[in-house]
Amino acid sequence: MYIRELQIDGFGAWNGLRCVFDAPVTVVLGPNEAGKSTVLRFIRSMLYGFATRAQPAERGEPVYGGRHGGRLVLRDDGREYVLERYADGPARRGSPAAVLRDEAGTEQPLTQADVERLLLGGVSERLFKQLFAVTLDELHELRTLQGEEIGNYLYHAGMAGGASLTAAGKYLNAEMDRLYRPKGSTQTLNLALAGMKELEAALRQSRQGISAYQEALARLAETDRMLERLDEEMPVLRERAAFLQGACEARAWWLAAEAARQEEAELRAQLPPSARDQAPLGEEAAARWETLLRRREDAAAAGRLAEEAVAELRSERDALVWDEALIAEAPRIEALEARREAAAARQEELGEVAADLRMLEETAAAALQRLSPAWTEDDARRFAAMAEREEARQLQLRLAEAERARERLEAEAQRVRRQQAALQEELEAEEASGDAWAADAARGAPQFVPGTREALLGAWNAFEDELRELDRAGREASWAAAASAPGGSGVGAADAGRSASRRRQAGGGPKDEG
Repeated sequence: MYIRELQIDGFGAWNGLRCVFDAPVTVVLGPNEAGKSTVLRFIRSMLYGFATRAQPAERGEPVYGGRHGGRLVLRDDGREYVLERYADGPARRGSPAAVLRDEAGTEQPLTQADVERLLLGGVSERLFKQLFAVTLDELHELRTLQGEEIGNYLYHAGMAGGASLTAAGKYLNAEMDRLYRPKGSTQTLNLALAGMKELEAALRQSRQGISAYQEALARLAETDRMLERLDEEMPVLRERAAFLQGACEARAWWLAAEAARQEEAELRAQLPPSARDQAPLGEEAAARWETLLRRREDAAAAGRLAEEAVAELRSERDALVWDEALIAEAPRIEALEARREAAAARQEELGEVAADLRMLEETAAAALQRLSPAWTEDDARRFAAMAEREEARQLQLRLAEAERARERLEAEAQRVRRQQAALQEELEAEEASGDAWAADAARGAPQFVPGTREALLGAWNAFEDELRELDRAGREASWAAAASAPGGSGVGAADAGRSASRRRQAGGGPKDEG
């Protein structure tokens, strides 16, 4: 790869600079502070990325404006590429760092790893600085070296990250001095040599003690004979030791058994003579005894709770206060309660009728207003057509027939009420005289009412519900006729329905005193 041209948009002191390198070797020449190092740092930044803000000299922020970055025109195998990179690009790891544009104008975003792999042959930034982009700092460091150190430095510069040979030589010399010195005493090899000398002196001294060695051999033979004798006695001693060990381990159990036997003898002595010779209780006796004790405790607790409940009930009974007069009036109070429900039902029905009447009056007034603000009810009656009057007449006839049927049913209901009242009076008389009603029932006498007060009240309430349904049906028919009839017929029917309802309310039902 060959750098043919560089274009600096903004880097350090350069702004809008374009340099063409059309010769095989190009030397950039200029006085101090001319910008040669800035061009070198620009090439480094274009190939390996811009430095952080912590290194302002290497980063090369534009001094005279321009976008921080630029382009490199590269030539490879006769083809030209343009590498473009700017410092304001994405800084996330793995994101595109530069853009490579070919001769056809096709752009390819590249990460830093792609730039090093495709354009630099895998050369890292450190190796590039050591071999291809040597700065004044590296030259000053080379100037201070002399003799063999220069060769080591150059060899180190040609290695990809190898250790410095000069530093390696110094490290080896220091390690050699740490291991051995000709007249040293603390080095590792010196200490080992001193130990060897001591061992050699001890060996020479040991060769002089032959007699002591012979005595040691005799003592060793005697010791061997004693060991053989002990080995012969070992099985017997092991058996004896096992027996004694078992006795020691069983001593606690033996003492407990002896104490239990002694306690049993003492308890047996406390029993009557007739019970001493009896067989002892079984193993389940203890569990049964515990069960009986628990049952006794539970029974005692239940007894205490029962006593507390009885005491509480007695205290409540003593605290009760009643009125004999009110108790005597209990039947009449119950009858009044039953009548109260009927009165509440009639009151509710009265409210419904009043609401329906108001609704009908409002409907009629609204209809007159829709016809004309000057119209009255008389005008509306005179305006009705003959067909409508005939239809209203038919409705009125049907309504009159329904009213007659309702009156017949009402008369029948009135007759049933009177019979019910008479039967109720007879029932009260029979209840006051004793069991006369039961005797009549046994003789086969007919029963027209239920046999109990509750059943009679239930039948009466059911009858009143049916009567209210009939009354409501009559009112609905009256309202329908009033809504559809012209002239005075509809109003008259509604008035007739309201009059009938008032008659029924004035007549009332049978007395609920039973």
